[in-house]
Amino acid sequence: MFSEILGLAAVTNKSKYRDLYTQHWETTGFTVAMGGGLDVALNHAIAVRVAEIDYSRSRLEALNGRDYSQGLRIGAGVVLKLGTW
Repeated sequence: MFSEILGLAAVTNKSKYRDLYTQHWETTGFTVAMGGGLDVALNHAIAVRVAEIDYSRSRLEALNGRDYSQGLRIGAGVVLKLGTW
């Protein structure tokens, strides 16, 4: 299963004590994510997601000298299927 997501990305440095010792930086841009995963069905309603890997690429400016324009997400979990089976 492959998925593709288009949208906006925002990166910010938020902390409840932020104003005491830092400055606020923020950037916003267009992002695209692609990935895939492997689900193993236990029954009609529940599956186990053995692995999921997503790559994201963004059009973000550097934020305080750091580049957040691309990333890799790796995950696993439980899938609950809703609706008609």
